[in-house]
Amino acid sequence: MRVRSSFDLSRTRGRPGAGTPETIGPGRVSRRGLVGAAAIASLISVAACSSSSTSVTSPTAARCPVDLALSPTTIEAAGGSGQIAITVNRDCTWDARSEADWIALVAPTTGQGEANLGYTVSPNAQVSARRGVVVVNERRVEVAQSAAPCRFDLSAAGGSVAAEGGNLAVSVTAQATCTWTAVSQVDWVRIDAGRGGSGSGAVTMSVAPNAGAARVGTVLVAGQAYSVSQPAAPTSSPVCTFSVSPDSESFPDNGGAGSVRVQASGPTCAWTAVSNAQWISVATPAGIGTGNARYTLTPNPGAARTGTMAVAGAIVTVTQAAAPTAAGCEYSVSPGSESFSANGGDGTARVQASNSSCAWSAVSNASWISLATSGSLGSGNVRYTVAANSGAARTGTMRVANATITVTQAAAPSPETIVLRGEVADVRGECPNLTFTVDRRLVRTNGATTFDDRCDKVKKNRDVMVWGVVQRDGSVLAVRVRED
Repeated sequence: MRVRSSFDLSRTRGRPGAGTPETIGPGRVSRRGLVGAAAIASLISVAACSSSSTSVTSPTAARCPVDLALSPTTIEAAGGSGQIAITVNRDCTWDARSEADWIALVAPTTGQGEANLGYTVSPNAQVSARRGVVVVNERRVEVAQSAAPCRFDLSAAGGSVAAEGGNLAVSVTAQATCTWTAVSQVDWVRIDAGRGGSGSGAVTMSVAPNAGAARVGTVLVAGQAYSVSQPAAPTSSPVCTFSVSPDSESFPDNGGAGSVRVQASGPTCAWTAVSNAQWISVATPAGIGTGNARYTLTPNPGAARTGTMAVAGAIVTVTQAAAPTAAGCEYSVSPGSESFSANGGDGTARVQASNSSCAWSAVSNASWISLATSGSLGSGNVRYTVAANSGAARTGTMRVANATITVTQAAAPSPETIVLRGEVADVRGECPNLTFTVDRRLVRTNGATTFDDRCDKVKKNRDVMVWGVVQRDGSVLAVRVRED
């Protein structure tokens, strides 16, 4: 390419450093001027006749390491949201994905340079914690979520029976791995079946006749109060008196059956019969008017023993002869006593027999001590389990071979009371059996809960105050709920 140009070449002349130049007109070009002109022409020629190109290379993987920081480290069981801080060179791109269906990423899920990636976690309905993975440019980070607390629902908040007594039943609904117990808080309500369980189950109970004023008792089922009410005995009933006979009875070592005659002063006079020894079983726990209280004894495997029954307000004493001792058999049992915390636990007693043909048996004299070993030949171990204690400290015994083992258990700790204040969230159930959260704590209500306003006014985003008792699973059983 040719470029033509016309120049009026001039230069200034003067003394070095002079302020006034001398102009040289056209056609008079100094050597210094010719060099300058040639340089200008060369630049024009290069600019007009040459071209250049630039090659851009993307950052390599080695130049794009990704660092991830998770906040928070664990999401509550109720669900929530969090962020992942992505640290990467500013000219590096990134792409994110979730490998768990319960973790949802918040758009945008791709980008360039440093960023904060949001995510949400759905509620965890399982009673076990879980973990999921989020991947950013093949860099993995784990999102953890807490387990849901065990939830127990009763089919009813309570029940009532007539003054003559009767039976009640309540169903427990729970997740399969959640354990619970049922404990009567009054002596006139007895748990017949369902003293404890895992998952869903049922509790049946019997209520003794009421000879006095109206009364209300509580049975704690899965940590919740089940209310038992019973009206007063008929006011027209006469003052009742009873006579009991015999007031004592003796039995051989192989057990047997007995009967106590109750003579009542009137046909409407109610009475009860209760055994105070595990080896005495009462077949007639209650009656009205004159009648018989029947009972049976189990065979005695060891030394002579004495037990009592309370029949119509009187004490009946029962003695039983010792089991015959096998010829040449001697036994030693250890330890002779054991102590347990309120949580209960397992224990073992060692029986040392003088020879392998010596037979022995083991019997618990307390309903809260369960034996896994009922007897054996020769030396061996007796394994037993002590149930959790929900009341005062207690003492029970076991008869093992020819020895008595004493078991003591500490009282249950006093329940922790708590006051919560805040907005209601996640309301479920129907009045009066509700569950909701306040200040991130799960709250339960039932028929024994007092509502300062109507129960159906407990709704999402309402401000409330809750007074309650902390349960073993961490939830709060509300005693009182007030709108704040």
